[in-house]
Amino acid sequence: MSSLLGEQERNRQRQVVSMQGPRDWCDAGLDACSKLLPAALLISNRHPEPRAVRFAKAASCLGGETRLVFLDLFDGFDADVLCIASGLVRAGGLLVLLSPPPADWDVSRDRYACWQDGRRSRRASFVDYFFDALGRQADIGLVVTPRRLPGRLRPLPRLQPTPFEDGYTSEQAAIIGGLVGWLDGRRQGIALISAARGRGKSSCLGLLAARLEKDGPVLVTARSRQTASLLLRQAPAARFVAPDRLLREVPAARLLIVDEAASIPLPLLRRLARHYPLLVMATTSG
Repeated sequence: MSSLLGEQERNRQRQVVSMQGPRDWCDAGLDACSKLLPAALLISNRHPEPRAVRFAKAASCLGGETRLVFLDLFDGFDADVLCIASGLVRAGGLLVLLSPPPADWDVSRDRYACWQDGRRSRRASFVDYFFDALGRQADIGLVVTPRRLPGRLRPLPRLQPTPFEDGYTSEQAAIIGGLVGWLDGRRQGIALISAARGRGKSSCLGLLAARLEKDGPVLVTARSRQTASLLLRQAPAARFVAPDRLLREVPAARLLIVDEAASIPLPLLRRLARHYPLLVMATTSG
């Protein structure tokens, strides 16, 4: 695993490792890898908090990133959580899936393999589709089982660093310049930044907050402080206030910035907009 992480770090690519086997075997692999990289993130319903983040709380991690993310699928396959987990892997990192072999998938124990009326499918069709695609496309990642040691991945092209000028990418400079012009003299309105996961929305909001701080107080909110961690890293002087506390205390601010707005319930966003008529929000699309 250490050599694979080193190779990924050099080419700045992300990869998937699918560990398929008995629970004890997968947990032993998890423990070994966690010692290698203690800052690894585990998303699991089986393992207790605070070691693991439960599926229901996975969205609270959005906005953060790490080199190694484990997703435990032994209690079921939630495609939404898979998408969240993939968005938490930084360039040069790995997403490690822990699961039984697809042929041994127990639909009766998969809490996500049921319809709204409680009925269950005879087969977990998405599980079959996903792991079949993973097994057929060798450039996606590695499949590891107790009898199948990992081979060597096909070398991927090394990504070139994104050029920066004055601390901004060209896209960030254009967006921030447009927002600063839009905000000039404005007392109300909502601006939305929408882009795919990993495109730098949170960093862009942080750079905007840092630029605007001298003109008056800027508040930042999100589902959790962890969600806004990248934003706050760019604007350490910005004040983070949780959404429910904003509604209770209504602290004064020139502007409210909302990171990962889609993870906040719509009725709550509407109430925030009534108290803070000038907002800049970001959300993930696709």
